Amino acid sequence: MKERVIETMPEMDLENAVILTRSFMQTEGEPIVLRKAKGFFKQCSEKTVKIWDDELIVGCPGSKMRGGILCADTCWSVLDNELETINERKYDPFFLTIEDKKIFMSEIRPFWKGKSTFEAWLAQIPDDTRELRDTGMVYINRKAVRGWGETTAGYAGVITEGLNGITAKIREEKSKLDITNPGDYEKDYYLESMLIVAEGIKILANRYADEAERLAANEENMARKEELLEMARICRHVPENPARTFHEALQSLYIYQICLIMEQNAASYNPGRMDQYLWPYYQADIAAGRLTPEKAQELLDCLWIKFSETCLFQDEVTAEFAAGYPMFQNVCVGGIDTAGKDSVNDLSYLILQATMDVQLYQPSLSVRYNMAKNPNSFLKKVVELIRLGTGFPAFHNDEVGIRMVMNKGIPLREAYDWNPCGCVETNLEGRLRHYTALADINLGGIIELVMTNGVNRKSGRQISVKTGDLTRFTTYEEFLEAVKEQLRYCVRAVVKGSHVIDEVCMNRPVPALSLSFKECIENAKDYAWGGAKYNTGNGIILIGIADLVNSIAAVKDVVFDKGKFSMQELAAALDNDFEGYSEVHKACINAPKYGNDEEVVDSVAAEIYTFIADEIERYSSKFGRMTPGILPVSGNTPFGLEVGALPSGRHAYKPLADGVSPSGGTDIQGASAVLKSVSYIPHDRFVQGTLLNMKVEPEFLADDGGVNEMMALLKSMCTLGVFHVQFNVIDQEKLIKAQQNPEEYRELYCRGFRRDNMIGTVLRIERASIHDGPGIRTVVFLKGCPLRCAWCSTPESQRFTHQKGLNIIKCAGCGECVKACPQRAITLVNGKAEVDNSKCIECLKCVSICPNEAFISYGTQMAVSGVVKEIIKDQIFFFHSGGGLTLSGGEPLSQACFTAEILRQTKQHAINTAIETSFFAPFEDIAVVLPWLDYLYVDIKHTDPKVHKLLTGVDNGIILDNISRISGSGYKGSVTVRVPLIPGINDGDENMLSTAAICAGISQLDCLELLPYHRIGTGTYQYLGLDYKLKDISTPSKEYVDERAAFIMGNIPEFDNVKIAGSNQEVADSCEWVVLSVLPKNAEQIIRSVKFNSNHKVVSFISDSSISKVVNWTGSVSILVRMVPLPFIEYRTGPLLIYPASCEVEGVFGGLGEIVLAADESDLELMLVITSLMSSFYAVLSEVISWGRNSGLSAELSKRYTVSFFEALLFKAKNIKSEELEQLWKEMTPGGLNESAINRISSVQGIRAWPDALDGVLKRIKQEG
Repeated sequence: MKERVIETMPEMDLENAVILTRSFMQTEGEPIVLRKAKGFFKQCSEKTVKIWDDELIVGCPGSKMRGGILCADTCWSVLDNELETINERKYDPFFLTIEDKKIFMSEIRPFWKGKSTFEAWLAQIPDDTRELRDTGMVYINRKAVRGWGETTAGYAGVITEGLNGITAKIREEKSKLDITNPGDYEKDYYLESMLIVAEGIKILANRYADEAERLAANEENMARKEELLEMARICRHVPENPARTFHEALQSLYIYQICLIMEQNAASYNPGRMDQYLWPYYQADIAAGRLTPEKAQELLDCLWIKFSETCLFQDEVTAEFAAGYPMFQNVCVGGIDTAGKDSVNDLSYLILQATMDVQLYQPSLSVRYNMAKNPNSFLKKVVELIRLGTGFPAFHNDEVGIRMVMNKGIPLREAYDWNPCGCVETNLEGRLRHYTALADINLGGIIELVMTNGVNRKSGRQISVKTGDLTRFTTYEEFLEAVKEQLRYCVRAVVKGSHVIDEVCMNRPVPALSLSFKECIENAKDYAWGGAKYNTGNGIILIGIADLVNSIAAVKDVVFDKGKFSMQELAAALDNDFEGYSEVHKACINAPKYGNDEEVVDSVAAEIYTFIADEIERYSSKFGRMTPGILPVSGNTPFGLEVGALPSGRHAYKPLADGVSPSGGTDIQGASAVLKSVSYIPHDRFVQGTLLNMKVEPEFLADDGGVNEMMALLKSMCTLGVFHVQFNVIDQEKLIKAQQNPEEYRELYCRGFRRDNMIGTVLRIERASIHDGPGIRTVVFLKGCPLRCAWCSTPESQRFTHQKGLNIIKCAGCGECVKACPQRAITLVNGKAEVDNSKCIECLKCVSICPNEAFISYGTQMAVSGVVKEIIKDQIFFFHSGGGLTLSGGEPLSQACFTAEILRQTKQHAINTAIETSFFAPFEDIAVVLPWLDYLYVDIKHTDPKVHKLLTGVDNGIILDNISRISGSGYKGSVTVRVPLIPGINDGDENMLSTAAICAGISQLDCLELLPYHRIGTGTYQYLGLDYKLKDISTPSKEYVDERAAFIMGNIPEFDNVKIAGSNQEVADSCEWVVLSVLPKNAEQIIRSVKFNSNHKVVSFISDSSISKVVNWTGSVSILVRMVPLPFIEYRTGPLLIYPASCEVEGVFGGLGEIVLAADESDLELMLVITSLMSSFYAVLSEVISWGRNSGLSAELSKRYTVSFFEALLFKAKNIKSEELEQLWKEMTPGGLNESAINRISSVQGIRAWPDALDGVLKRIKQEG
């Protein structure tokens, strides 16, 4: 079951959205809460119901196990905006099928456009809030993208009373109403909505019972049959009725949990204190002999796996701030009961054990530890879980948590019953409504705005209040006041946005959630409208607190206390990311740092924390006083990307510190010092929680002594009044192994480690290859190879790191590279650059500085997700040709982990995979790759080890051993052995026969393929300054290669499968569709060399060859169409020109862009002429951007403004009639700047040059056609 969750790729799940849409179409005009209730009822009645193998707890909020549920009424437009990128986006991608995409466009989009919460928010966001959001100083979209969440529903009430008991109370309240009284009509239909959703939940549970009975009827395994029948009995009873057993209680909880997610797919629906409200059921079952602790453990483990199935769908920006599909379903154990007594029980230990058993990322497990009341045995069990390195549990100081909840206005007796919510926020089951994390504020950005007087460094715009010229700060107090003023401005902007969020979310009622809030029933008032017993103000989260504190302390130390540098010098250093200011950087680094128990910096922290709490608490939202918290989830990374260098010594655009943790590498005095610094925070006031992450080496917890020391550390934390800590217990060696062998470490999910972010070095990606496996293929060339083959066609792939090349023809002798080279490895010889490779350290400064691109960079670092994103762009070609992905090199097995993960993720998109390899690698690396592989292409360059070493630099022993192990490896794909046939080197009879004999022992062998030697790539040797050693060897003739193949088959009768490397003819013979994409000058020769048949469907990409020409070359074929796909097909946008019209061609290629059909050959020619302006357009754009840069704008600002300006002009043009265009440009010119510009352009024939150019291109087409 665990493996199933791990192996299942998250998918977009639109079923609920479609059902809701159809319901809303039928309920137009009714109150919104009734429409929501009826839509939910319809979902419960119609959604897909599935029970997976071996499950003991059932339920799924959607139709897919790991589905991202789209809540159309909240955020349909998020999917609309990411429709083309959702499959491959960097953060939390979801697979979206073509069929679902069509359903979305035909049903969901048309109905919901303009009606969602997210759209209302975007339309109403205040300008200053928007400015701060858009520049990365604030993140505030989260609540408009997700549903409510961040709450602990009244699970205990659902379990103990059942829906029948709850609906009886609803009917009782309903009977008290008289709709002639003002307000009672609204209450009446609201209570009716509650009855409707309750009935829907009952129906859903019974449908699961039906499915369990259906499966049981067909089940042959008697043990499983009984399990299914027991599940059917349970689902017939709960949650409709009160639970009678522990198993029923768990099932009742989970059915209600999935219903909450169905209603609004949001993070942080928290099951809360399960060891308390489930304890009576466990205790009774044990006493009655119905249950054993072992069976209870099994049920909990099964429930833990169910919690791990659900995935949070949100836009990619929001996902950056909370990556990993996080549902944050927080389960809590320990603490005290409402009488203030120890509440740890046997179930507390079983719940801890469930996380130890399952080791998945959900549920989030939290511990409330009350040092005065909870036993040492409980704390020891907690440390044993910490020792596993899962990242769990989140450890909370119970006394501080109680005070935090009281600070929200909750009485002490009820505060005793608090539970952690989401990440580290505080909550109360079934009684508290709260937006715990409405918005995040970038505290690193606050410091930057002080240093720039409110100007955003990236955009150059004034985005915040002007707090004064740095040169006028004469005291530390003036500087600190500027920091506080920037904070005030930012908090105020967030509060304004908070009011908008509160208002737009009033139209997002949640009657299914409200069912379990007693006061929502009594008040006939939804949770969203403040119907809960306690309603508090929205939470504001601070990110980068250590960066803020360290920066303030550094300015105080370096500038004002010690006077080492002036503010001007510091500002200049920051503007240049400390480059050229090493002494300033050193002083900033050496300034006192938070996390080391230093009074001088910790007192700064205490002052700034208190100020922040005061400032936030000054404001109120719709339901109470605003509240602060310090918890980044993963928001410290995207916020860091928006902030330049800081006075703390942090370099530009690096991640900020997370939570209340010290900045990485600055805490050098140990864990105790960190806790003492963190204790300066007034935790009680940061009622949304304060998150502390700490790292622990595994050796520290290796024995009982280490366990005891950790217990003592946790007690010290409680004594100091620190609220929370969470430990990452993992060593560097394990991280490296996990990257090399991901399949052996799939349970590894400590914060920040994700396989899709694994980095490798890619040489290049080539598309539309027909010689690297079946069909049309995308070939990804990886860097790094242990061999040095004398004939290597990609010598630039041999080194594992980036490297430079030099195309001497492009060198203009300007000397910029000579000035830039720090090693003095470049000189000018006869007016051309010359490189001394013995001095070169491959810093690539010559590449970045060369104005003529004479220096070339080979290799780029890419994440797995980025590579896969490029691959799936070509799915349409794979589908129709049987093609797929081929990984080549270099040697792909040199980056085995990276290779395996690319293959694994590619397979999840139903794309076939291949690698081309020398097989020179440990077999362990090969074994990692094989499960994800369909086609394996292995080279045998020579069978004699001495000759092999002479040719390649390595012995072939490991290669031949690996080949011999393939048959017994369990590999299910095919193997093709390739021999690069090099005349006079490896083409002799003996080597041919011994190679064939080796191949005969491979059970998965498809064929032995002879690759005629060629000299492709020899030019690259010159760029790299290398000597090509086989320059005197010629390419063997086709006749000679045929003779060698015949020789093998003639001498080894049982071995008759020898092929010559695939020619164009072989490719054509194996395909129905043939795409012609060749250089115009070679077109006729190449096409005539291929014999086409009458069944071929031919698409010509050759822009300057007419249909009649191509017909003459191909002869009679089934379909012949000209198509002009512009380079923008990579982004699936722009025109796709087709002639003549063909439904089949449109069906195959329509996904590449906007189909434009030419009526006749003349239309086609004219549109081709217009297409020729592509280079001219980019030339104009480039010249304008260059002018802006040369005249004083930053390069980024000049590009951003120019491109945005052109986009706006094109948008205007697209939305007016063609005859209006001439009038439009004339109306814009009189008397103004536009007139000056157009007069100047006209004076140099600029306007007239365009039609002249078009006429010239048309003339060429006519002549060549």
